[in-house]
Amino acid sequence: MTMSKTAAIREARTFVGMPTRRSSTDYVVYAPYHSNKPHGPSTELQADSYQKCLARRSSAVASIALHLMGRLDIEADAAIESEIYDCYKQNTIETLVSAGSAAYGTGPTADDIALGAESL
Repeated sequence: MTMSKTAAIREARTFVGMPTRRSSTDYVVYAPYHSNKPHGPSTELQADSYQKCLARRSSAVASIALHLMGRLDIEADAAIESEIYDCYKQNTIETLVSAGSAAYGTGPTADDIALGAESL
């Protein structure tokens, strides 16, 4: 089940809630526990500032969008986390999806891992 970037982002946004302020230094957003199971259980993503909460929400939406596009793997997830490290950078969901999509498939393959294990 793959889809275009725009359609995947639109669909992914329906699974992730908007930031909620619980106190002056506590923000929360509700998102699926697993990016590859958006209809499954959800969890709280907590942050101590609004900008950090928006970054966490964008990261969750981007991960789900990449899953819907069929392009989510460890490297793509790491690229998203790397991009949101500076939460004041104002990354959009589109740039996070692009970064994750560019990193997709750049890691070692199963054959590379097997060859590495044989050399030990």
